[in-house]
Amino acid sequence: MNYCIANWKMNKTLSESIKFIEEFKKKDLENIKSKIILCPSFTSLKILETHLTGTKIELGSQNVHQKKKRCLHWRNIS
Repeated sequence: MNYCIANWKMNKTLSESIKFIEEFKKKDLENIKSKIILCPSFTSLKILETHLTGTKIELGSQNVHQKKKRCLHWRNIS
């Protein structure tokens, strides 16, 4: 199984997240061979879950950081 995981860090507000999800759901995702997992900010998880009901898009969570905005780091998962 291939995975496409998008970790948004702290770069989208709740309203920006909802707008992104609604546009992303319009894409034709029926023939992709990767599992899509979106990892928004923690404060957006519950409401985005309702927007993704009935789709093949899954939600994930992310770690936390002490900065208020734009935490950028990379972790290699092997």
